[in-house]
Amino acid sequence: MLKAQGCALVAQQLINVGIQTSKDDKAESEGRRAWNSVYGLGNVTWSYTRMLLGHQDVKADRMILRFVRSAFDADGIGATANAKVARSVVIAAAKDLDVEPVTLDHAIWQHQRRL
Repeated sequence: MLKAQGCALVAQQLINVGIQTSKDDKAESEGRRAWNSVYGLGNVTWSYTRMLLGHQDVKADRMILRFVRSAFDADGIGATANAKVARSVVIAAAKDLDVEPVTLDHAIWQHQRRL
């Protein structure tokens, strides 16, 4: 499927559940389900789209996963971070550091890009 087709499908899905803007009350819960119902779209693209719309979120893409997994290895945690865990860890770290999650996401991405 072309990206444009995915965009058209997800736009229709969001309209079908009554979501007109990202500020609609049900945008987070029902919007995520509508988004994920379209082949090729998932939680990472949902989070990234929300970030682009000004919401505080973290997209647990390969750069974020690599960073969190590396941190877990360095600290001897021994746990494996999946996307859900990585997103939660970065959001919690942002709170501890008193920065917005989007800011920390971007900083991690820039750091990982240089490796």
